[in-house]
Amino acid sequence: MAPRARIVHRLPGRLRLKVPEKRRDTAWFTEIVGRLEQVSGVEQVEISPLSGSMLIRYDPNEPLEQRLRQNGLIQIENPAAPSSPVVDTLADVISRSDQALERRTGGKASLRTLLILVLVALAIVQTLRGRILTPAISLLWFAMVLTFMAKNRE
Repeated sequence: MAPRARIVHRLPGRLRLKVPEKRRDTAWFTEIVGRLEQVSGVEQVEISPLSGSMLIRYDPNEPLEQRLRQNGLIQIENPAAPSSPVVDTLADVISRSDQALERRTGGKASLRTLLILVLVALAIVQTLRGRILTPAISLLWFAMVLTFMAKNRE
């Protein structure tokens, strides 16, 4: 029987699932990546066996959830409520902008990179103004979080 997965987040072309019963099962996650990548419309699968989650990027014109159920790879339970059209539109614009920036810079810059630089610059400004403890440290903290998130995705 296919493991149960719950939808954590959904955007057009992007689906994040949690598979609690397979948490820490690296062998299963490694196997499922190969099987999911063979499903029509699936473009990329990112896994995190430690947290029991996977991110599936797919062609939004394909009925991915239906195909996953038909193939018996995963039992999708309690689908997430549809997100608001405003949030979907904003996320789509940000995603396309990020992809365009990465293409133009040959993968050397992204919106995340720019945000890190802005946060570090703002932290320096706050430090020069003598506002070290709260604003500067918070800005540096967020810059570090973004940096480590970027490194973990690689």
